Amino acid sequence: MAVRRGEIRSYLPGVSGRDKPSTISGDRVVVISNDGANRAMSTALVLPILDRVDDDLEPSAFSLIVPLGDLDPLPGAAVQVYWPKVIPMSWFTEPVGTISLATLRQVFAALVDYVGE
Repeated sequence: MAVRRGEIRSYLPGVSGRDKPSTISGDRVVVISNDGANRAMSTALVLPILDRVDDDLEPSAFSLIVPLGDLDPLPGAAVQVYWPKVIPMSWFTEPVGTISLATLRQVFAALVDYVGE
């Protein structure tokens, strides 16, 4: 399975008895691990995709949410930068699309901000 950085992927966790995507941790993620690691490893580093930005978030959390724009798949959704995960690639189902380079740069800038604090 070819997985590339910037792809939004649906996933189905390998939990016994589960037949639909998880509603606990989100059912779509954006892959942030680099393409070389994605080719060599059986896992990928990902960030969850939120269907929408919750207005009740603390103001400090808004800097860690990157909205998807008109050039991205799922405009109106957002990348949740403060919740990186490593998941098995075998959990991925179909690719949803690839975020724009501008959005990917915003995601990495927010991630650097988050890790640097």
